[in-house]
Amino acid sequence: MTVWAQFNCPAIPKFQVLPEEYEENVKGIFLLSPYFIEPNRQEKMRARMDEYVDICRRHCGRIVAESEDKVSAEAENT
Repeated sequence: MTVWAQFNCPAIPKFQVLPEEYEENVKGIFLLSPYFIEPNRQEKMRARMDEYVDICRRHCGRIVAESEDKVSAEAENT
């Protein structure tokens, strides 16, 4: 999946994973933002990329919180 494919190949949906589907399928994987990104936040591809970054941030926060809860529970049981 690339954000770029949504703009380069809009007529070929099989190359695209839209934000809604992406968020539904994010589960305990490494999520990395790009090493270079368009500085203009109003540019369409940059705006779409920011949607994916926000999804990553929400899920990373949830994963960290779940991990901290697990560690706390294990510490209480020892």
